[in-house]
Formats: sequence, structure tokens, C-alpha cells
Amino acid sequence: MPMLNPGDLRHRVTIQQGVEGDPTSSGQRDLTWQKFSEVWAEVKTLSGRELEKARTLSASVTHTIHIRYLPGVIETYRVLWGTRILAINAIVDPENRRFEQFLYCTEEIP
Repeated sequence: MPMLNPGDLRHRVTIQQGVEGDPTSSGQRDLTWQKFSEVWAEVKTLSGRELEKARTLSASVTHTIHIRYLPGVIETYRVLWGTRILAINAIVDPENRRFEQFLYCTEEIP
């Protein structure tokens, strides 16, 4: 995996966490999304060889997001990139150095 190049972090993304609301009359809880963090990132749409390599982590990966290490991010969160919603499928911290992270995501179609 490539090393973090700060010049590549040109996309502003918002990482969101799901929060369950109060139970409805049917007993179900609505899920709302709130901002966890806003960060600079390199967002790449995968194709060809990258896509095959990423699918070893998750079968439906369509994008990778490269960010500085951000503690607390988990796979149940999602990423807003402009008007696009990307569900996080896997998070990789290369060599466990806590310097950078790769978020492997699937674009959600509203």
C-alpha cells in the first residue's frame, strides 16, 4: 500500500455515525446520521486490478478512501463525499502504525 502523501488529500469528506432514535409506535428505532468527523481524504473509484485486490476484504467494494489515522472510526459508520454516500466495509491501518487508514467502501444508491 502506498504511503500517505498529504498533497493527495484533496477531497473533503464527512464521516458519520448512525444514532438510534426513540422507539416509534411500532417499537422500531429510526436511525439518523450525525457527524463524527470531517477530514481531508484521497477518494478513489476502484477499477480493474485494484478492485480485485480490494474484494478480498469485501465483495462489494467500489471506492477506497485514504485518510490520516482517525481513532474511533468503525465499519458501521459511513462517509459523505459531496452528495454521495459510501458505506464503510473495512478499515485497514497499514502495519498498525496509527499514521494512516484506508477505508474500503461501497457506494449506496438512495
